Amino acid sequence: MGMEVFITGGSGYVGSHLVRELSAAGHEITVLSRHPHQCPHLTSLPGVRVIPGDLANPKYNWACLDGHTALIHNAIVWDEEPTELELHDVRASVRLFEAAGKAIISHVIYTSSTAVHRPFSSLMTEQTALQTADLYGATKAATELYLFSLATQHGFRANVIRLGPVVGPSDVLGGPFKSDRTMFKMARAAVAGHKISVVQGSARQFVSVNQAAEFYRKVLESPSESKVHLCVSHRATAWEDIAKSIVRQAKSSSKVTLTGSEEYTRFDPSKAESEFGINFDSDAAMQEHIQQLVEQCQKESLSTVTDG
Repeated sequence: MGMEVFITGGSGYVGSHLVRELSAAGHEITVLSRHPHQCPHLTSLPGVRVIPGDLANPKYNWACLDGHTALIHNAIVWDEEPTELELHDVRASVRLFEAAGKAIISHVIYTSSTAVHRPFSSLMTEQTALQTADLYGATKAATELYLFSLATQHGFRANVIRLGPVVGPSDVLGGPFKSDRTMFKMARAAVAGHKISVVQGSARQFVSVNQAAEFYRKVLESPSESKVHLCVSHRATAWEDIAKSIVRQAKSSSKVTLTGSEEYTRFDPSKAESEFGINFDSDAAMQEHIQQLVEQCQKESLSTVTDG
């Protein structure tokens, strides 16, 4: 039986795939967006409505949460100047969680990040202590703690999903495409024929955007108790391999050079994989991501030449 699900950040790259996944599963979805008229890729999906609203507005009327079974908080409130990022996002999230409690929502899922574990250690699990090295990670870690505190106060079930960097094509019709900054820099360098330097041994555990959406659905539909889940591929992908794939896709003359060295670190997602019956594998999604990324950078380059 379908649920009534309220989603923040549903019009973005990951959010669009999530909305499509939940729509296909028969859930009724309300997406909060600052620009609802820019979301035809969502409103064309069955059971989806988009309503106007600004998560950062402290006076926003959260009566729109009434009647929903679950809340998925997938948005982050970016400040124009990142000096108060941690204040804006955490305050907005706490207001949202408080409103969810008052609306008698029974289940809240929060999108966190593996950045809550920086600097990374040799092996990390859901039980690894929070340790952050930047404001983004600190923001996510603080919001996790607030969520579990408010879940206890209001009696709702809370799940945190710590996403790794997400890859895959933007195959939701008209939906946005987003890429890791490092990959964007590599693609732009390859299209321009510039050298690409990567740290020897550096690697990341990416996650397929479609598998991430599937994982959210499984967590939503499960009776899983309040807990944290890792959402990353089991195998790490070396930045050197990514750079070389980008160069091949771009048919570029760029050279990939190695500098320094980095110790191998790894997250262990086996607990999440076992509990929800999913095998995280980002290899195919990575190649599709690189293809779309290179094509986008080639169009940008051609546009710049034409405009010039």
